Amino acid sequence: PPTRRQLTWAGPRLFAMWVGAGWWAAAVVATGVDAAAGRIVLDGGWLAALVVAGYAQIVWGSLAYLLPMLRGGGPERLSAGFATTRSWPGLAAVNIAGIAFVAAWNALAIAAVAVWGVDTAVRAARVGVTRHERPAGDAPSTSHQPTTEE
Repeated sequence: PPTRRQLTWAGPRLFAMWVGAGWWAAAVVATGVDAAAGRIVLDGGWLAALVVAGYAQIVWGSLAYLLPMLRGGGPERLSAGFATTRSWPGLAAVNIAGIAFVAAWNALAIAAVAVWGVDTAVRAARVGVTRHERPAGDAPSTSHQPTTEE
């Protein structure tokens, strides 16, 4: 099991993966129940919950980890990027949206998705998408040095 330090570091990114997978599982169970009862499967709120709280939440958690890695810039920039993408409000908003979709509370669902979207956009803009170059001393050599085999 993850340690407290790992949970603190990974935070909402890790929970987004776990909870997103839980939403997928819940949607599968709901689909089975609906199919057994002769109802249309993934009708209404379950489809929206699956897409937003399941699939999109997993993608969001993955990108919250990947974006700081892609921009580079050394350990300090990486730590700062991870701190920026650690969003408990975003995690809460996407899961409130999932619950609201299932409960057919459409206004709340839309508001929660909007909060989640704004939070995500602001954090992504703060991290940035421009790749930073390595410091001059860390750059790999680009000159070719012939070996004895050449």
